[in-house]
Amino acid sequence: MMKISAVCLVMALAVTACQHTESTSRKSQNEPSVKAVQKDLPEKKVSVMKKNPPPEPVRIMVAEKVKQASAEPEIKIPSDPVEKAALYIKAGYGKSAAKILRGIKPRPETYQYFQLLAESCYLSRDYSCASREAQKAFKLADTDIKKYNSLIIAGRAYKEKRHFRKALTVLNSGCKLIKENVDCRISRVQIYILLKSKDVLEKELKVCISDFPARGEFQLFQGDLLILQRKIDSAVSHLKKVSENTSFAKWVRARALDSMGKLLGDRSRADAAKVLEKCKKLFPAYGCVETELSISPPDPRHPGRKIRDVKRKPGGGY
Repeated sequence: MMKISAVCLVMALAVTACQHTESTSRKSQNEPSVKAVQKDLPEKKVSVMKKNPPPEPVRIMVAEKVKQASAEPEIKIPSDPVEKAALYIKAGYGKSAAKILRGIKPRPETYQYFQLLAESCYLSRDYSCASREAQKAFKLADTDIKKYNSLIIAGRAYKEKRHFRKALTVLNSGCKLIKENVDCRISRVQIYILLKSKDVLEKELKVCISDFPARGEFQLFQGDLLILQRKIDSAVSHLKKVSENTSFAKWVRARALDSMGKLLGDRSRADAAKVLEKCKKLFPAYGCVETELSISPPDPRHPGRKIRDVKRKPGGGY
């Protein structure tokens, strides 16, 4: 009996399994497949959000600058302190050069040492040191050009100290040493202008302009002479010619235009403003500072106000 019941149970399970498979097969025949449904449905365009590409990095065009920098010669600082000081003086670092020279122990008693020390002191505006060291260099100089260079430094130092008699004595001695003495003559003319020696200045400028016609400095000094002589119209016309002469250096032309604008500013502010505008266009690197100051208002907050006859106590910050 147990065997028969087990056989019957197995047969019943087999029948139910056959019925289940048959029902699933019928459903699969009646229902369409997912792929078939997808084929029958109309295709929908799915909008995909496209990310914007990242911006390209800003590229600085430095190729030309790199080429220019590579083309420039490298500056090598020498190990010798005297040569290093000479390089610093050439670059305009007077205090650094003087510090290097004073640090040399023992101090060399040579012309080159004292001349470099005088030049470094002059650059750093230590005019007492410059005149003193230049005299030491002059005593050790063995050629006329070396003596000339020492006297130029000493004369200019005396001029800055406003020791005009000493300066003229030294410069007169230096101008006699060599023919190409344009630096000496420029310094001497500057002293005549400071002393307002109109007669001596006029004679000196005639000689200097004939000897050095290409140097525009003497043309500028000619304008200063006309101003000292109170010939303002002549000074304006002369400075205008100098500013228009392209054979002179740009800084000379800019200085002439600036002096002319300052003179015109005393008469007409509108004329000076025109000169200033012209100066900024022609010489943007130099400008016309004196002209701009002459027409600028005393107080930017009140451009129409003019300050006249203002009495201030001494030591009040003015």
